[in-house]
Amino acid sequence: MLNERIQQHIDNFDIDALRESLGNCPEPQDGTPLESVIDDAIAWLDGLRRDMHALISGIGNEEDVEMALAIQYVELKSRWIAFNTKMNYEMFRGITPQARDMCRATSISTFLGYLEELLQPSDIDTITEFLSEPINKKAA
Repeated sequence: MLNERIQQHIDNFDIDALRESLGNCPEPQDGTPLESVIDDAIAWLDGLRRDMHALISGIGNEEDVEMALAIQYVELKSRWIAFNTKMNYEMFRGITPQARDMCRATSISTFLGYLEELLQPSDIDTITEFLSEPINKKAA
């Protein structure tokens, strides 16, 4: 059943590999230990992952499960875009982005890549185009 396959996939996200990847983040400038920032980012993403699992587990219809998964993908991708926009503006102003933001953006990006295995490439393209539309209109 699709629902169980998606739940299992969400459960199998490799937190240890993410933790290792986040270890490459620069040390926070405010003196907070990097390990603390990493723990916070992982706990935050794990909460999002658990929320997604609970949402999917409460839906019985496969078509609705696919729709809910796509909506969750849109939400996470929107957060990733927001983090990147903020960090890009900071770098443009000569400010080093906060380690917290870098770790959260990396966490979402990694999880999004993992979720893409569950989505159709055409759906990912449609979502990406939709999310970039407001930016494209503003830039024109």
